[in-house]
Amino acid sequence: MSDSAIPEPSTAGAPDVVIDCEEPVQYINSFRVSSAGTWLLSVTSRGLDGIHRVYVRRSSDRGRSWSPRIPAYDAHAELGEDYNCEMGQIVEESGRLYQFHIKRRLSNSVRFGKLVYSVSEDDGRSWHGPDGANTVFPVEAPIYDIAGHEWGWHLMAPPFRTSDGTVILPMNCCTDPPLLDDIECEPVYAHVHGLGSRDPGAVELEFFPPPPHGLHVPYHARPGKSHGMEAQVTELSDGRLFSVIRTANGVVSFTLSCDSGRTWSDPQPLRRDDGGEPILNPNCPNPLTRLSGGRYAVLHCNNDGNAFGASSVFAHTIVRHPIYVSVGRENRAGADQPITWSEPRLMTTLDGYEVRFGAPMGGDLTYGLLHEEGDRYFHFYNARWESIQMNEIPAGFFTA
Repeated sequence: MSDSAIPEPSTAGAPDVVIDCEEPVQYINSFRVSSAGTWLLSVTSRGLDGIHRVYVRRSSDRGRSWSPRIPAYDAHAELGEDYNCEMGQIVEESGRLYQFHIKRRLSNSVRFGKLVYSVSEDDGRSWHGPDGANTVFPVEAPIYDIAGHEWGWHLMAPPFRTSDGTVILPMNCCTDPPLLDDIECEPVYAHVHGLGSRDPGAVELEFFPPPPHGLHVPYHARPGKSHGMEAQVTELSDGRLFSVIRTANGVVSFTLSCDSGRTWSDPQPLRRDDGGEPILNPNCPNPLTRLSGGRYAVLHCNNDGNAFGASSVFAHTIVRHPIYVSVGRENRAGADQPITWSEPRLMTTLDGYEVRFGAPMGGDLTYGLLHEEGDRYFHFYNARWESIQMNEIPAGFFTA
């Protein structure tokens, strides 16, 4: 199918399913299909009280209906008014679900937080830590120079299990300024050990690159500085790992690992092909999915920050929509870039979306993901950060 024959885009104004629209600010953390076949969606919400909490929704009918909210972690309720929590990345081992979060201490005046996790022994119906519901297990994490403390972690990309069984949890270590364009950040890829142990608290992370520095992603507006976030990982047919990275440069970047994520190549702009045009994206997520049939998909906004009257990749209330998909296949042997990508295809827009709470985060569709099941494709997204929704996407979008 040629790009001219791609179907019409879906729209947030006519979702197939509205999963949640109860609070003015919320975003998708992660999605996982459990070994029991249950769809699990983790969401961070910021309630009317201004406190961030993590909840899970479950579906046993391929997303047609969803359970009520299931609390995953509420640091404010556990520890008091000085704390809240965000983010929830889910992985499963031997029937136990693990969900990694960051716990924030507000008096520290940090933008990000400390790594913790909770577990579920009942297919996501309840979550607990060492002292029962609404407690979490701590994660020992080294101190990287870029942050200078253990509260600088950001966790917004799904864990990935390699063909050799290694579970890699992408994250980044960050500085603390309130403005996006002042943040410096370095991706770090953690190997997760101890999953499936009889003791649910036995999980340990091994961090690559090891301290004192994570992966340096050049920040072109500030030479010598790094700004790389929310790396997503998949595996190529030859066993190498391929990772795409959110940047401050108006493009998606990528890096490769030949040793199961212990070392990574210097990040480069992701292009359509060797020497081709870069895949454009402002400073926002770029979800990566390995599809069946040797295909890959990367979701992005196809603008470099100069869209809708904006002139900055950090104009997060303006430039983070609509959603395009570029579909790829692996290149010939010896190519500098391992995947050749299609032209961007307009997949999901905000057309017709009715604002519920004033949409404080403006035009943002980007905290989402693509899920393939059988011959069907599902796009989960948060419309303007206030409504968690799902659209089924026609298969014609994903021809390579």
